[in-house]
Amino acid sequence: MQIEIFDGHSDLLTELATTYRLTGQVDFQSKYLTTFQQGCMGGSIFVAWADNELAIPLAKQIEEIFTVEKLLAEKDDTLWRVETHQDLVSGRAQGKICYLLGLEGLDGLEEKPQLLTWLRAQGVRHLGLTWNEDNAFAGGALSKTGQGLTTRGKNLVQEAEKRYSFLLDVSHLNEASFWDVLKLVQEPLIASHSNSYTLCPVPRNLRDEQLRALASVGGVVGVNSYPPFVDANRTKQNLQRLADHVEYMVELMGIDHVGCGFDYNYWDADDNKVALPELAHVGESQNLLQELQKRGYRQEDLQKIGSQNFLRVITERLNGEKQP
Repeated sequence: MQIEIFDGHSDLLTELATTYRLTGQVDFQSKYLTTFQQGCMGGSIFVAWADNELAIPLAKQIEEIFTVEKLLAEKDDTLWRVETHQDLVSGRAQGKICYLLGLEGLDGLEEKPQLLTWLRAQGVRHLGLTWNEDNAFAGGALSKTGQGLTTRGKNLVQEAEKRYSFLLDVSHLNEASFWDVLKLVQEPLIASHSNSYTLCPVPRNLRDEQLRALASVGGVVGVNSYPPFVDANRTKQNLQRLADHVEYMVELMGIDHVGCGFDYNYWDADDNKVALPELAHVGESQNLLQELQKRGYRQEDLQKIGSQNFLRVITERLNGEKQP
């Protein structure tokens, strides 16, 4: 029996935008729908992310991704953008793949007038402050300065939470920025795609005290299948080790605070793909839950990890939006 999955982090839109840039076409169904169905993917957070290695301004990349997302929302009847709680209820009742439009970092948007108002007008409901580097708002996971939230960042976090009820994401923040956010917010946060630092000590993973803090505010952490975040030893970069991260975090945080944030690789060719064996693409997502089932996890626990924990937090945030 398959368990529904809500994936806390997908780079699908960036991949579709790359194809759109080359061909002028946007096509989810022929290339990805079958694998989404195989993985029993009921929904996801589809993020916009800008690549600073491209010779295209970061803001223009983000705007292109929003254009692609709008085309999907208008033309693809299998996908369902969620902006309100009623959207979520309606989409799930119709069996759609429900997604939140998200932003993986505000890099390149620092000078955008009325930034949060503009993002909400695009349909954005999820927000990460930065990617791996520092920007005008926060320090990233690979920060060279160790800066926390700037004054602009603190103001933005407070407005994002209190006025617009964005779902705030701390996965790419450095420790100083992480703790600054925790001091400011009163609502559940997510770390959409991070693992345990104790099991794999890299800057993108979270230390035990960070995991406990997220649980204390009702948050959720989505485990990440990107191999270097699973284990430092390449021979241990496998499905079983990712399941170890789930078990470790469940023991530390409780079953209500762990989900899936697979961060699948859409970029590399299959013969050169950086991906976990048995968890290389969205169609293999059930393999993680099956591994946990072998370890004694009950169906109700698998449902929480698969989708219910993320959907709980999303529902809380969607119900909390204030009118601008």
